[in-house]
Amino acid sequence: SKSIRAGITFPVGRVTRLLRNGFYGFKRIYSNASVFFTAVLQYLTLEVLEISLNWAFLHHKTRITPQLINWSVENDTELSHLFKNVHIAFGGIVPQHVQYPPSRSKKKQAHSKK
Repeated sequence: SKSIRAGITFPVGRVTRLLRNGFYGFKRIYSNASVFFTAVLQYLTLEVLEISLNWAFLHHKTRITPQLINWSVENDTELSHLFKNVHIAFGGIVPQHVQYPPSRSKKKQAHSKK
């Protein structure tokens, strides 16, 4: 098969079929393009799973959940830039710390009114 010849775990033939029959409008696809696209998909999947596994290990988790994947992607600078318009199903939201401006003390407020 094409996957074995290319040394890829993901199925190249299935990706080619999905590109042809999908809503993308590609009828003529070079075989090299589908192999390259499949390799990129496999690499991105490996990166996300590796970062999620490291995140789970640091937080003493035994299961990788969609929320853990979302947290790990949002906390990685490169992947957060790549996935900035992607919503992970059941991923929840990543809490962000809001920094408020320092409040003025009462002495400064009384001093400024004079």
